Amino acid sequence: EFRRVLFRSRALLRSAGLLLAIVGIFAVCGAPFRQLETTMLGTVLRILPGGGPVYVYDSSLVVVPRGQDYIRAVILPSCSAFGPMLAMSVLWLLARQLGRQRAAFEAVLRAATVIFVGNFLRLLLSLVAGSWFGRSVLIAFHDTVAAAFGFVYVMAGLLVGLRVLLREDHPTRAVRSSPSSDEMPTDRPQEVFPC
Repeated sequence: EFRRVLFRSRALLRSAGLLLAIVGIFAVCGAPFRQLETTMLGTVLRILPGGGPVYVYDSSLVVVPRGQDYIRAVILPSCSAFGPMLAMSVLWLLARQLGRQRAAFEAVLRAATVIFVGNFLRLLLSLVAGSWFGRSVLIAFHDTVAAAFGFVYVMAGLLVGLRVLLREDHPTRAVRSSPSSDEMPTDRPQEVFPC
């Protein structure tokens, strides 16, 4: 009984420690990560044809559609991929429960990559819509299509991570059919192995 309580207490402490680490990382690294995302978005928007000038300030972008008022888009913590990427660290705990510690890093990395790319595309498409067609199109696109896409890429990231954790490490072996009694040698005793 004591071992069971001790095991549960250790698992609870491990989970609480991971949660505190995630909150700490989010608090310390969230703003720099949003600035990185904003800089990347600004760089790509400048390369794309058809849009107006783009200016980057910390974690906000100013997009100037041709012939319209400027649009200031702020990348808030809820807009960033950083939170969902950190949430995928729950796969690490699952990996420990499954005894798959070696696959944990790969699972989290792949899930976070899917989420980062998906979120970047979501933000980029919203800003492209705004820079080409104006503020109202940016808002409509962001609130409908991009919001639905957000759910899709987070679920896709989770499924990719789970696939890494649950895959088999060894190739499946081809099952050989047992030889017929005519093919079995008679000069030595037959060995029978239970399945």
